[in-house]
Amino acid sequence: MLTTVISIIAAIAVIAVVIWFVKSGLAKRTAKIAESQANSGLDKLEDPVKMTEQIIRDMSKKLEGGLEGQAKYKASIKRKEKDIVTLKERKKEWEDKANKIKAKVKSGAIKVEDATDGLTTCLNTIENLGITIDKEEKVLVVQNTKYGEFSTRVTRLKETIHEANENLRQLKADSELAKVNKEFGKEFANIDGVNNASSQMARLREKVDADMALGDAYAELENDNKTAEDKVNDLLEAESPTENSKLVEDFLKS
Repeated sequence: MLTTVISIIAAIAVIAVVIWFVKSGLAKRTAKIAESQANSGLDKLEDPVKMTEQIIRDMSKKLEGGLEGQAKYKASIKRKEKDIVTLKERKKEWEDKANKIKAKVKSGAIKVEDATDGLTTCLNTIENLGITIDKEEKVLVVQNTKYGEFSTRVTRLKETIHEANENLRQLKADSELAKVNKEFGKEFANIDGVNNASSQMARLREKVDADMALGDAYAELENDNKTAEDKVNDLLEAESPTENSKLVEDFLKS
């Protein structure tokens, strides 16, 4: 009994957690995250060049089927045209038979009552063949119209495949450039890296300036540490103007 109660309480707790999960919006957010991750994975798998090549292969298969269908259409039209020609030849044969019987009746070679059944058969056959020819010619017109429409679609598919192949060649070249540009951009898109390099160069410049200032300070300190007697001796040791320097001074004063 206790085990059953515990199981019921656990089930209720699970249901409560699920309800809270749904109401809190976490379910929707989790689904969105999963969707975004899936899309990100698909983006990485999508290779524009390979996908374009696959599209061209698919269209090429459709073109093969289209060309086969076009050939079947054309063959059907040819058969229909041949059938119509045969029907017209048969009609012409029966018209000739009827005309020959008519001529014999007129010449008196055959009596009218004897020729009636034969002429009736000829005329009925001629009429039926005429009706059949009219129907077949209408069917032929429809077939030619459909064949023209079908051929237009096949031609358009050929042109599309040709354009796709041209685009594929350009896409391959652009894809290579894009890869180079992407890698190049990564190197220079890192602002922190650029700033760090600038900071390092600035610190080096400051270090050089500091070393120079330190050298000047040592020189000044050495001069400040000289005694009065040392300074007098320095003045006495200074070289007097040479003849050349006096000549230049005189020239400038003139």
